[in-house]
Amino acid sequence: MAKRVGTDPTYGFSINPWAMLFLVVVAIGSYYLANHNWGGGGSERLPKFYPVGTSANERDTIYQRIPSFTLTNQQGREVHISKYDSLDAIYLIHAFELHAGLVPACEEAARRLAEVSSKYEVLRMLSLVLDTVAVPVDTLQELAARLGAEAPKWSLLSGDPAYMRTVVQNGLHISIRTDSSGLQVAPRWVLIDRMGVIRGRYEDCAPEEMDRLTNELPDLLSEYQAYRP
Repeated sequence: MAKRVGTDPTYGFSINPWAMLFLVVVAIGSYYLANHNWGGGGSERLPKFYPVGTSANERDTIYQRIPSFTLTNQQGREVHISKYDSLDAIYLIHAFELHAGLVPACEEAARRLAEVSSKYEVLRMLSLVLDTVAVPVDTLQELAARLGAEAPKWSLLSGDPAYMRTVVQNGLHISIRTDSSGLQVAPRWVLIDRMGVIRGRYEDCAPEEMDRLTNELPDLLSEYQAYRP
């Protein structure tokens, strides 16, 4: 007797080709969803720092987002960062103390990063300037002029000292200590994605760290399909 098309001779059941196609599509789709970040528009290549828990289904790790803060820039305008909304940019953030200013290596690194950031529309720089009192706007303007920092692309920010220390230490994980010469802020840059999560940490303004930063930037920017070479 002729064998029926679509029947498995071993088990005697029919194989529906459309059902097989559906299963293949589901398998491919499941793999894609598991390995891509739909919210960002691409696969994640950079790590995320500072996990704080897991989602309700315990499948996804939740990471700390930088705190909301409002500070004043060199134009005398308030700059507001909110952890409750997706940010309007990707940020490179660091902090330094006013009395010491930027050491030559960090000043050179900042200028280099400013040149790099000019290539990317969504990338902005924030320099948090700390002192024992809120730094006056005219002082921020003088610093900005020396560094070539133009807001909003590169904002120098200041505000209440205690408030800023909380943001810098607890939110950005940049250490601050006080000694006989005053505040001492660790020379660290942090890279923040659009969800406010820290995706990169770069120490000491060392050339090799700045090389690593510039090499990793396109990886983060490509997650959002928002970069331009």
